[in-house]
Amino acid sequence: MKIIKRILAAGLAAILVCSLAACHQKGAIAIRSGEYEISSGLYLCILIQAEQEARSKVDEEFSAAGKATDDVDYYKQKIDDKSFSDWVKDRAMEACREYIVIEKRFDEYKLSLSEEEQAMSDT
Repeated sequence: MKIIKRILAAGLAAILVCSLAACHQKGAIAIRSGEYEISSGLYLCILIQAEQEARSKVDEEFSAAGKATDDVDYYKQKIDDKSFSDWVKDRAMEACREYIVIEKRFDEYKLSLSEEEQAMSDT
C-alpha cells in the first residue's frame, strides 16, 4: 500500500510540475494586424481590463435594481443582450483595435514619448 501511495504521489507531483510550465514562448504574438502586433501578455492585460469593466456594469445594474452584489455569478449575467463572456471577448477585441489604431497614428504622425513620459510608463 505504501508503494502505491508513493507512486501516486510522484505521479501527481509530475502532473503538477507539467501544469505549471509555460504554454508558449515569451513575447508570443496573440493578435497581428499588418505590421502591428499585440503580445499575449498585453492581450491578457486587455482581457482582464475588459472583464473588470463588465463586472462594473453588472454591479451598476444590480445597484440600480437595489440588489446585493455579494454573491453574483458574473458569468451567468447578460450585458447588452450578450452573455458576460461574449461581451468581455468583444470588448477586449475592440480595445485591441483601439490600441492598434493608436500605434498607427503614432507612427503616421511620427510621435514618440519624451524621456520623462517613458520613465513614468516604465514604473
